[in-house]
Amino acid sequence: MYRPLALPLLVVLLAGPAAAELPFAANPNRCDTSGMPLGCIPLPNEMSGGAGSCNGEKWKYASTNFCTTDPAVNASANELNGVSGMSIEIAWRLETGRPDVLIAVHDSGILWNDAGDMGQLRRKLHLNAGELPAPNPVGGCHPPVGGDPRDCNGDGVFNMPDYDGDPAVTDANGNGLTDPEDLILLFSNGVDDDGNGYVDDICGYDFFEFDNDPFDEVQYGHGTGEAEDSSAEANNGGDLGACPNCMVMPVRVGDSFVADVNSFAQGVVFSVDSGAAVIQEALGTYNQSTFAQQAIDYAYAHGLPVMASAADEDSWHHIFPGPYVHTILVNAIADFGVPTEPNSWLFLNGCTNFSGNLQVSVSATSCSSEATGRSSGIAGLIVSAGRDAVDAHTLGSPLTANEIRQVITRTADDINFDVPGGPVGTPPSTGGRTVAFPDTSRYATQAGFDQFTGYGRINAHSAVAEVLAGHIPPEADVTKPIWFQLLDPQRDGAFTVEGRLAAQRAAGGYTYRVQIGYGIQPTESDFIDIVPFGATR
Repeated sequence: MYRPLALPLLVVLLAGPAAAELPFAANPNRCDTSGMPLGCIPLPNEMSGGAGSCNGEKWKYASTNFCTTDPAVNASANELNGVSGMSIEIAWRLETGRPDVLIAVHDSGILWNDAGDMGQLRRKLHLNAGELPAPNPVGGCHPPVGGDPRDCNGDGVFNMPDYDGDPAVTDANGNGLTDPEDLILLFSNGVDDDGNGYVDDICGYDFFEFDNDPFDEVQYGHGTGEAEDSSAEANNGGDLGACPNCMVMPVRVGDSFVADVNSFAQGVVFSVDSGAAVIQEALGTYNQSTFAQQAIDYAYAHGLPVMASAADEDSWHHIFPGPYVHTILVNAIADFGVPTEPNSWLFLNGCTNFSGNLQVSVSATSCSSEATGRSSGIAGLIVSAGRDAVDAHTLGSPLTANEIRQVITRTADDINFDVPGGPVGTPPSTGGRTVAFPDTSRYATQAGFDQFTGYGRINAHSAVAEVLAGHIPPEADVTKPIWFQLLDPQRDGAFTVEGRLAAQRAAGGYTYRVQIGYGIQPTESDFIDIVPFGATR
């Protein structure tokens, strides 16, 4: 922690935007008032506007074809009938996240000095009560009955606004408002007050410079944008996170999205031990290590999904940490961006990578980085739904990391442009049109899994609804050989396939089958049985 204290001439402490809404309540009547009957509860103001203004998050979060103007797209099942986005807007009818669900953003840190970004994140940044004095606002502390005694404003979460009016909390960094870095500068005492092994970890940690202030001092901004993509609050007119009630734990592991994988690994261990629920990483590391895989396995064993970027070279090569075992690898799909037929929302984003281990595609304009942020927010919604289901006794225990992956892939909207019957010589992925699309835009996806879109476009509403209903798919995890391990039959001979099957939600046991398919994206008919269906456990 190296930043000097600012000495403002005039202390004027600004709170976040008054119009913001935290907590943003789930409600079955939430809807887009521009396309729904009167009487509904409006979506956040970031989602306002008509079909001609489907920019920002509107098209990405949509659940209908409201943003689509091409009748051919609306009529095409291959185009998912023109539904432009990930159905986040209707997921919010069921689940908007919980403040006890912490999304640990492993990136370049936070721009504390940017007042605009602080307007998005000031109330969303997780504070470690074990390293802080209790808030003491002039008007007194009024926590909710039975709630956190430090929740002085009674909004259901201990966060920065609980220190508003506390004379001990000043604008120490001189950015015009009080924010978590002010608490870091004012209350760091060099003592590990909570005894967790990290001194003064008041709001995240910095594993790039090894101090307690995850400040993005080079002003790169990538980590701040990642935090906003997953968790920015609703109804303040700015960005809109996919999980508007989840909290952010900033973990600085580099000065950009390029990082040392061991810094990332240290951050993952810290995040797990500090109570995070989701690991978010849109990184490209210049190395790899056993430690990093062990850290990801540690998160996996503790129930944390690791949402990982496929990276941005329009290629199939590996950019770590994404290819490690037990990550949930995502890439980006988008509208094409130039006039073309059809006006699709399902073009592979020209900057994003693809992979045989890709799980789902995510609606995003800013490549795999934004895809990672949006999907991390959706993972936060899923984790929140799981915890709500436990509270409602629909589930007996929280979701495991593998169950979260299974829910995400099982409920995704399949993207299949392998359409037969077009004119002779026409690539099947063009849907029968005589003009083929540029190969950076429309790849030959197929039914089920493919290397370009994984299991399809992530569907937030379907995933959340399944969890709240207690419909949790079984777990399947191949542990040996590991992903992308090279095996030479002439050199290695026979080898053992090891894995784990589990269906902890199934009473009375279950039946299963084990199949193998050859190639990077075998079709359903390509698989053959190793263990025929009917085996029981």
